[in-house]
Amino acid sequence: MNIDLRPSTCRMIEASPAAREARAFIEWLHAEGYTDYTIDCHIRRLLFVMPRLSPGTAPPVLHNADLTAVFGREGHPRSRLFSFAGTRRAYTRYLRAQERLVPEPQAPFDDSSNSMTSTSPRFAGCLSQRAVIRGSRCERCWRAS
Repeated sequence: MNIDLRPSTCRMIEASPAAREARAFIEWLHAEGYTDYTIDCHIRRLLFVMPRLSPGTAPPVLHNADLTAVFGREGHPRSRLFSFAGTRRAYTRYLRAQERLVPEPQAPFDDSSNSMTSTSPRFAGCLSQRAVIRGSRCERCWRAS
């Protein structure tokens, strides 16, 4: 792997407790087709927030909410918010690819509003015939218009 990083970025990586994580992220970014300049920028941003994400040297296992909270702190000036959001998205994809992103618990899906058995006065006559609903009108009403 031959990636051209700024000398100051290389020094940041070497001084960081998360150097192993940074190198693995660099390899993943390179494999995904990111340019050297973009890799350099993402690594600098990641190393800036990494002490708040994972204070140790072990590769972190994180929740999406943790990433959003930590990267979201970098909001001033506004351009910084967008840059850090891009790094958060790339790092989230990396963690997902490494199976180290803890999935958020899903709320149970309430299907009662979409059920054909729900009785809406607007569709009452059509529902008894099991009409297919398209948008706001049933098929029979839709053909009549």
